[in-house]
Amino acid sequence: MAKKLPADVQEIVSASDAGYHATAAKLLEKFLAGNPSSQRGWLDLGHALAQLARYRAAEEAYKRALTLTDDAEQGAIFGELGNLFRSEGKFDEAAGWYEKQIQAAPDDATGLLFLGSLELKRGNASTAVDLLKRGLECEDVCREETHFALGSAYRSLGEFFKAKQHFELSLETDPKYVAAKVALNDVKKVGND
Repeated sequence: MAKKLPADVQEIVSASDAGYHATAAKLLEKFLAGNPSSQRGWLDLGHALAQLARYRAAEEAYKRALTLTDDAEQGAIFGELGNLFRSEGKFDEAAGWYEKQIQAAPDDATGLLFLGSLELKRGNASTAVDLLKRGLECEDVCREETHFALGSAYRSLGEFFKAKQHFELSLETDPKYVAAKVALNDVKKVGND
């Protein structure tokens, strides 16, 4: 049986799950006033503030969470900081945080997935392919996302057969992945021309 959450924590979870980011941020600020060493609280506050485009405050919350985290667990927070800067359009800063994530957790493909996706967005599809292929070699990898990103990079390069293969691999892992279905249909149409 799952342990019941305290009422204040359940209220935060409910607000966050509903997409009530302003409410969640306010509740988290109140919660953190009484629990300043809650790493999870600071992470959740960073996420809520990022959703509100309060980027500097979100950065401060994530950095506060970093001070409460063991070195072995910092990679995920580095990724959150990278995502924050990516949302802001500060791609060089985002890339720097993703590199830190990769260094902190070399067996986890998440940093490579984030950096590869960023490089694709920056128009560097070949670099994205290299990063994403490395990601597939990691011990901990989200296969459907990585194959989807790799298919997207190959599609950008005009290598539709390779793109098709990776979109199909993505769908083998998650048959309900809508974006992969759409992308697969796209490259199938182009491949038939």
